[in-house]
Amino acid sequence: MKKLTWILFIVSALCLLGSCNLNSDPATSVSKTVEVSVSCSPDAGRSLGAKSMISDASILSVTVTAVNSGGTTIGGPLTLSKGATSWTGNMGITVAGSESITFKAAGWSAVDGTGTLLYSGQTSQTISASDTSLNVSIGTVLLLRAWTARTAAGQHNWSSIASSSDGTKLAALAYPGYIYTSTDSGVTWTEHTGTGQRSWNGIASSSDGTKLAAVNNGGYIYTSTDSGTTWTERTGSGSHAWNGIASSSDGTKLAAVDNNGYIYTSTNSGATWTQRTTAGNRTWWGIASSSDGTKLAAVDTDYIYTSTDSGATWTARTGAGSRNWRSIAGSPDGTKLAAGDYGGYIYTSTDSGTTWTQQTGSGTHSWYSIASSSDGTKLAAVTFLDYIYISLDSGTTWTQQATVGDGSMWHGIASSSDGMKLATVDYSGYIYTSGN
Repeated sequence: MKKLTWILFIVSALCLLGSCNLNSDPATSVSKTVEVSVSCSPDAGRSLGAKSMISDASILSVTVTAVNSGGTTIGGPLTLSKGATSWTGNMGITVAGSESITFKAAGWSAVDGTGTLLYSGQTSQTISASDTSLNVSIGTVLLLRAWTARTAAGQHNWSSIASSSDGTKLAALAYPGYIYTSTDSGVTWTEHTGTGQRSWNGIASSSDGTKLAAVNNGGYIYTSTDSGTTWTERTGSGSHAWNGIASSSDGTKLAAVDNNGYIYTSTNSGATWTQRTTAGNRTWWGIASSSDGTKLAAVDTDYIYTSTDSGATWTARTGAGSRNWRSIAGSPDGTKLAAGDYGGYIYTSTDSGTTWTQQTGSGTHSWYSIASSSDGTKLAAVTFLDYIYISLDSGTTWTQQATVGDGSMWHGIASSSDGMKLATVDYSGYIYTSGN
């Protein structure tokens, strides 16, 4: 009897170490220990204007939580220990059979003295009850980014900004004033006086930044094919209260909205325009385009409207509700959309606007402009008389950029295709960039 007791004790100890599996039933829950390491490489840190996660002295703590495919937390939050190259710890989890587990890391800082979420990252890994050695490595992305005021462009009533896909070429508008462009991610700027001082409201850029299109309130649409050096007044568009414009990636297909009228489209870089009456005469605020220009999404002070035929026909997306919409952004294929309700939440769609999700994590703000990365996972939005906010999980959670902007009249924001470079404009101040 004493020998049998010792055998059972040894077997139990081996099982606790993950060296055996007494129960072959895959549905049986088994406790596992996972070695977790979290890091932010210096390169990733520099690309966002910050130090590495290890050398950043502002971090108070790093925690990790494990969530299964059903959304249930099965481990953590675990507070990690700071090592030489990463934050590490051993997390206990419980799995049944083979499961895909998502490990979410959060780095908390004392930037504002309250424990602000500074770094965030996650990774998914399939873990089986029979696994004996488990290691998970999580890379993180800086949430509270460094922002630079680009004083070289001067202090103006900035109204809108556009970016090339790589974030190096920027174009911004002053209201009233001139058009300004930059070819070095906002470090230096060129004032373009050829168009005259106008009440500029919106600007769009081709992917390479060579073709630009700008609209002004009470005038015509202007286009450029040389990154803003020279401009052409497109009288064929008519003089309207233009509020926003969007472009295909090659700059040939354009779509513009009249704040007191209709939507207009062009298929020849603005040479000629077609009035799209099917969407109705409305108080249009913003418009977004897919890279090929076939899928469009526009917002007014009522509903969101989408088109899948370059603006010929439109569908009112009442599922998102009747709201005070101000801005909309989308992925290159037009499937992922994000829109801001002025005085409400941010809403997102993953099916080209058919259904919408109210992202309560954004909080209720006076959302004025929104931008998206190519894959739709990284979003950036600005609020009027408030802060800049960014999301790294398609809008589910948002981080306030407390290092810049309380009380600023943010009017526009633009993003590079990878979401790493951002540029925003303050209506009563400067142009700001991040990630350079």
